[in-house]
Amino acid sequence: MTKAELYAWVNGARNTLSLFSYPIDSKEFASRYSQISLEELDFSSTQIGGILKGEKHSFIGLNSCRTYFEQNFDCMYELFHFWKHPINTYTCLSVPRDTYLEWEANEGAAEMLVPYYKFIPEVCDIYHHITNNHQQIDYLNYFAQKYFVTPRVIQFRIKSLSYELSQYINGVSLSNLKIISKKHQERLGINVPDFSLYLDFGYELEWDSVIGGINR
Repeated sequence: MTKAELYAWVNGARNTLSLFSYPIDSKEFASRYSQISLEELDFSSTQIGGILKGEKHSFIGLNSCRTYFEQNFDCMYELFHFWKHPINTYTCLSVPRDTYLEWEANEGAAEMLVPYYKFIPEVCDIYHHITNNHQQIDYLNYFAQKYFVTPRVIQFRIKSLSYELSQYINGVSLSNLKIISKKHQERLGINVPDFSLYLDFGYELEWDSVIGGINR
């Protein structure tokens, strides 16, 4: 799947599962599945978020040493493996391995927990407040609390959505955004900086820096 196709799949799953209220508690949601056993385990390292094992009946083990917000993302990450990938065993690490299956689970979990159609307008409202009022805002912790994820997940989300944020802040509607992965952007010669740079320093986003990419 491309990034756009993955987001469309997530939206379809969200509609099927009636996941419209945020924040989502993924552990509570996973416990509804009769074919999934969910437990907290004492892993040797906090870098291990969780594991998924099984075929007809699956087991999700989450790291008891990690925080509630960390576990909330880890559980959704494993649920994506359960939903989309014929499984043997998957292990969720703090820094996902650079494989397509890991990217799909990571990006899919982020989109389910922090959906772009809600998140992008909210980030842009913060951007306008920062630039208009010359104030610094702890936006990472603000959004982390709002969506029950860690500040690191929010930082990753902003970086992943920088191209889409750049389009929206310059007048492209949500329904017309071009949703393209970072690797696809690189293949197309699109180079959009991490949008968090503008949130951190209040820079004004230059339309010329993205207009060429948007027109590709």
